[in-house]
Amino acid sequence: MLVVDDEPVPRDIVSKYLSVHGHEVVTATAGAEAFESFKQGPFDLVITDHAMPQMNGAQLAELIKAERPEQPVLMLTGYSDPALPRGTVPPMVDLMLPKPISQKDLRCAIARLLPA
Repeated sequence: MLVVDDEPVPRDIVSKYLSVHGHEVVTATAGAEAFESFKQGPFDLVITDHAMPQMNGAQLAELIKAERPEQPVLMLTGYSDPALPRGTVPPMVDLMLPKPISQKDLRCAIARLLPA
């Protein structure tokens, strides 16, 4: 799993949630760094924040889908994000959930995006 967030606390929390459930996790602090890691993949799932400097999560999702259209992308964002009106899901994002995310909600999202 690739986890992308410029803020350390949410990035670490999501990474720990995933690790507890046996997922191997790679983290990135910015969109460009994440895309470089993505190209080294493969990853079962990309989990990205939206509001990040230089390259936001929607832009990262666009690059990822251009490279691998089948790659699932989960976006986590605060509803206070002014660049993303409430209820709007960027076109290259498969699922969007609010931050902070609970461990249960993350497990449900993974099950939805990565059916067995």
